[in-house]
Amino acid sequence: MKTKHYLSVQDFTSQELQELTDLSIVLKKAIKAGVFVPLLAHQSLGMIFEQPSTRTRVSLETAMEQLGGHGQYLAKDQMQLGKSETIEDTGCVLSRLVDAVSIRI
Repeated sequence: MKTKHYLSVQDFTSQELQELTDLSIVLKKAIKAGVFVPLLAHQSLGMIFEQPSTRTRVSLETAMEQLGGHGQYLAKDQMQLGKSETIEDTGCVLSRLVDAVSIRI
């Protein structure tokens, strides 16, 4: 599957969603069997949270670890987002430093 920005479920076709679901089932079975496929080896995920979220943070960090990558928690109050740094500047900098960004608002 080619790289695609995921902002809404409507951004994907039903076939693409089925492929993602099928892949997730295969990966989950592999992980339960003790086989960790490093699909995200040397990849980093910046996780921006407007409000703290235990389940979302832990699930993303666990997924990144199990797939060989690394998640970086970026708390709203620990960033200069919209303060001394513009949102556009923060986006440009993060796009150069991490491979993907997840935002939970």
